[in-house]
Amino acid sequence: MANQRLQAELLAEYYRYVMNDIPLRMIYVPEMKLVTRQFVASHLRATIEALTDQELREAKVLEALGTKAVGHMRYVREKVKYAILSHRWLEQETSYQQAISGGIRGDDKLERFCAVAGSYGIEFAWADTCCIDKSSSAELDESIRSMFRWYENSEICIVHLAQTTVLDELVADEWWIRGWTLQEFLAPERIKFLNKDWKALTEADNDRAVNALLPLIEEASGIGHKHARVFSPVPTNVGEKMAWAARRKTTRDEDVAYSLMGIFDVSLQIAYGEGKERAFVRLMEAIMRSGDPSVLHWAGPAASHRSSEAIPSSPACYVGQPSEGLTLGTAGVLLEKLDIAVTSRGLRIPMVVLPLRLTRRHSDASHAWVLECPIIPGAIVNANLTELPDLYIEAPRAEYALGIFTYTRLVRTSNPGLFGSSMPYLLRRELLDETKPEEGAGVENCNLGLRSADRSNVYCPREWVRILDREYITLHIPGAHQPGTLNGSMFFVDKKYLEIVYL
Repeated sequence: MANQRLQAELLAEYYRYVMNDIPLRMIYVPEMKLVTRQFVASHLRATIEALTDQELREAKVLEALGTKAVGHMRYVREKVKYAILSHRWLEQETSYQQAISGGIRGDDKLERFCAVAGSYGIEFAWADTCCIDKSSSAELDESIRSMFRWYENSEICIVHLAQTTVLDELVADEWWIRGWTLQEFLAPERIKFLNKDWKALTEADNDRAVNALLPLIEEASGIGHKHARVFSPVPTNVGEKMAWAARRKTTRDEDVAYSLMGIFDVSLQIAYGEGKERAFVRLMEAIMRSGDPSVLHWAGPAASHRSSEAIPSSPACYVGQPSEGLTLGTAGVLLEKLDIAVTSRGLRIPMVVLPLRLTRRHSDASHAWVLECPIIPGAIVNANLTELPDLYIEAPRAEYALGIFTYTRLVRTSNPGLFGSSMPYLLRRELLDETKPEEGAGVENCNLGLRSADRSNVYCPREWVRILDREYITLHIPGAHQPGTLNGSMFFVDKKYLEIVYL
């Protein structure tokens, strides 16, 4: 009786999985024809209905290792196997319309791919050229949103390196600089690299597990050994992942953003024609909802946005980040998860806002500005301000501050704690009063801005504006530890410096 119940549950999970988590249609390898999910469901149903008592006991073991749903899904996935292709498109590829009218036979690439899938004992295969009806906007939208999951659920991903003959040529293959191939490498558990003649470049069962390949993969893609072996799609460590995508190219401009959805585990409506920058802005807005502070750590040109100049314009804005880690929950350090939102007033961010003093430093060859943070004695602010116009720096009725977005807070006092090398923005705002207090005159902070010592005048500020620069700005705090280490201590500031800003 228990076996009948388990078998019924596995059959229900089987239908759910096939109708939701595998491609909409695939190639049935024995007959080289396109088939739908319904065909797959009917074809493989017998494998579930004919489970032996031993196989049911194995399913019970998987069920015992976690929740029932997870155990059932893991077991079903092992029964529903398909190969998936990752490749560079040629000028002429067999489309969906051609495949259903004239068949697949005669397409050398598809025939060779299916032959490789068959050599692994796999009956179903998926290739993006012929398995998506691109004339249907609804199907194209669903396919692009599901793409990462389809690669993730594949039994094996066959990577065809059309410019590679031997292993030493792998690094120079153009496959490594295309946009979509980034997720096609990261998503599958199991990958096989094949050269231009469809011959394996290694004898390994899974090339992601070959240690000798890891240095070549890192050289070709910038992806470190940890993620090259196993990758989890989450909207954290944004700069590191954006750097992987920065030099990659796509045929359609919008695919720069669409090809990154799965990597960050976010979803966007597909809208070809909206333009590269608008699509990337929507991607960034979706990632920002995670609250991970690493999404703010960028430099360079801002995107054109209706209300904010604090959204980056492309993945290239994240290239060259300082090496300090920015991960929620890093070894002993819990960075504050930020409540980030794009509003009509700008990008809403809670920041530790610390006032700055700007001192002009002269030398024989050049002049530069030195930033001092009086709240933190001995702190060093690294910022390249030499290229900013003097009038911009010396504009009257203006004040400057550091807006720090990497911090933690004490549970009892809510005082923000800063790290040894915190990540800030350089902020500037103008005061709206006709006159600003003379230098040396006493001023104090108030809710409206700066108030003179005799409380006779209030100098109401505008919103803070981020000063954009081509380089990163860092704040080094002596004696405070770096994220990811347990040595030293944090530097705590008064909670009055924690402020909601709109950039």
